[in-house]
Amino acid sequence: MSLKITPKEGRQLLEEYVKENFAGKNGVFLLAVATLGFVTMALGLFVVLVPVTYALGGIALYREHNWQFWQPGVGGIRFVALNGISWTLYAFTLIVTGTNLFLGDVVLGMAGFGTGFMSYAFMCAALLTYQNDKKTRETAQVSVPSEQQMLTDRTFNEDLEQSALLNSGEGVTSLWWLFIAMNTFMCVAASWIALVSDFHAKRPIFKLTATILVLWMIAGSTAITHAIGGQWKHISTGYMAFQPGKGGKNFVMMQGLGWTSFSLGQLVGLIAFASQASKLTGGKGYMNGLPLISLAGLLGLAGQLVVAASLFYYEAPTDSASLAKTGPPQSMVFDILRKTQFLGLNVIFAGGSTYEKSRTPKLSGPDDYLLGEKKFQELTKDCKTTGDQYLIIGVGFVGKRLVQRLLERGETRIRLFDIVPTNPFAGDDRIEYVRGDVTKYDQVLAACKGVDTVYSTFAIIRFMDRLAHQAALSYRINVGGTENVLKACREQNVKRIVVTSSSHATTDEHSEPRFDRDENAPYVVRETAHNHYGWTKAAADIMCLNANGQLKADGTPIQIAIIRPCSGVFGGDDRISFEKAMSLGVFPGVGAKKVMDWVYVENVVLGHILLEAALQRNDPDIAGQAFNISNNEAVKNEDMWFTVMKIIRDYAHPDKVKSTLDLIFIPEQPLWAIGYVSELNQRIFKGKVSLGRDLDMLTPGMLATAVMEYSYNSDKAKKFLGYEPAYSLDQAIQKSLYEYWELHFPSANKKTQ
Repeated sequence: MSLKITPKEGRQLLEEYVKENFAGKNGVFLLAVATLGFVTMALGLFVVLVPVTYALGGIALYREHNWQFWQPGVGGIRFVALNGISWTLYAFTLIVTGTNLFLGDVVLGMAGFGTGFMSYAFMCAALLTYQNDKKTRETAQVSVPSEQQMLTDRTFNEDLEQSALLNSGEGVTSLWWLFIAMNTFMCVAASWIALVSDFHAKRPIFKLTATILVLWMIAGSTAITHAIGGQWKHISTGYMAFQPGKGGKNFVMMQGLGWTSFSLGQLVGLIAFASQASKLTGGKGYMNGLPLISLAGLLGLAGQLVVAASLFYYEAPTDSASLAKTGPPQSMVFDILRKTQFLGLNVIFAGGSTYEKSRTPKLSGPDDYLLGEKKFQELTKDCKTTGDQYLIIGVGFVGKRLVQRLLERGETRIRLFDIVPTNPFAGDDRIEYVRGDVTKYDQVLAACKGVDTVYSTFAIIRFMDRLAHQAALSYRINVGGTENVLKACREQNVKRIVVTSSSHATTDEHSEPRFDRDENAPYVVRETAHNHYGWTKAAADIMCLNANGQLKADGTPIQIAIIRPCSGVFGGDDRISFEKAMSLGVFPGVGAKKVMDWVYVENVVLGHILLEAALQRNDPDIAGQAFNISNNEAVKNEDMWFTVMKIIRDYAHPDKVKSTLDLIFIPEQPLWAIGYVSELNQRIFKGKVSLGRDLDMLTPGMLATAVMEYSYNSDKAKKFLGYEPAYSLDQAIQKSLYEYWELHFPSANKKTQ
């Protein structure tokens, strides 16, 4: 038995339902209002959303591949076909919903909404299949070499240097997209709340409450998208929340449109608020019968979408660099919006975690970090100037700090070897800089000539890579480069090598025990590692330990030992975690409940210095060994960042640290869904089709790394090297705050001294 209802009968049933459940005699009128509201929502949502997604998505994904909004017949057969279907459905949506504005037919309204949704779905599918023209395909193939190229071509081209090696910690990340999506979702939810309250809530108190909620959600989300989203995307340009008339004409125009829509929405919302307040006090209200709350929600959503889109058109003004030196401007209004909005999001996602319940810093004042430096000097008092010729291979975050400590103790013969073109110690006659590639044996061999001690700190860290075709790059550098260094050191009679490894060499998703691990933890292998970084570092680790004691060209044995920094290495200039969080003013807390042992970079350097001294003295049980270096203070990630916030507030000089920080809890499930889509794209196209560098980085391998929890002890390093953390976690955070402020706002800092 089947039940058949004609459209006419369906409309009659709906009219009867509205008459019974809404307002009796005014049921037909309310039905018309409801239909108009539904049609308005379909128009307001899809008329803006479809073209904005097409333009914004195309720019974000294919900015470097000659993307244009109007490019008929370009993009490959699948893109052209899906794009054609999408715009056909979009046109049908406009016709149907536009016609229905005059007819008020529910069936037509739902048809318009359905075709609008299908148009949006086909548009998203089209963007994922876009193929570049011949010129840009060639560029993409150069930027992302195939596996065969990476295995056989022994040279790095300029594009690979800039994209894969140098900028892994810079620019927009996948978390930025999630951050913008969360704020946009808040506006979508606000629009839905507005719609429901307009057409289902009968009491003025409910509508009044809904209006307040809608205005707050939209105001906070749009302000945060503009301020923090803009600063995050343009992190090194001096982008500010309030900079009228700056950013380029396209940015200014779109900002004007976005904030106009936002302001109109807020104005309409305030009228709706006044109307409902009037009814509560016995008045008749204002503009009765008009869906004011729904209109406020839709205008707010449109404003959010346009403001988000404008961030892709921002052009840094010429005085941006000077602005960045003076420190971030303070805005009381924005600060209130940000904190209240984050509070709302964190109530949903934090699971009961609060700032008040987090750990209390073990500090007595704003200068406790000086005790850490004093302890560092005490622990290294026997590490005297050697006069050796040093070679530092890899001058990154740890390498630069290591060089600074060697200079401080009086070393005057230091050679640096790195692929980057810039010498970070330019002008210092104690430093010799050699630009080179560890995958080229002849270059490494030349750099090792006349060297006594090598610090090998280089690595390519690509937590996101775990597919078979991505293995070559990590293997070529981490394993092949290490092999070249060992061979060159033996050939050039280098006496000792201190190698920087990683706890990832012995940690995977299923490692047991999770906490208080030591050097006996088994190595990961390719089958168990959740990315190529882990198993290639393990292979390099094993290679180095096996090479200890091998005979050099002069017939004497070489000394090799390893330092393994554990968990997250941080400092005021780490580029990825602490520094970026302070630059944004917010830390996106993925895996906030996970436990890590955040180790300060100076403690890592301390381990290196102590290990070299032990090798210099020929201490027993040192060469051929690996030593874990940690802070021995494992904490939850949320406690780490709540501690930063507390130290800013209570244990830092206010004239030296004027930054603020908030923690926003990010749900993991959406990230995993996006991660698998990103990896599927890379699995199918093998790097020839990019979703954008930031989305390409968001993969299950990256997420597995981000949400792991584990900790290591430094007992072995304490026993044989005399190591213990010079800086406690709290002292390290305090010093990192001062380092960050001095690095980013030197002119502001000088004014306070």
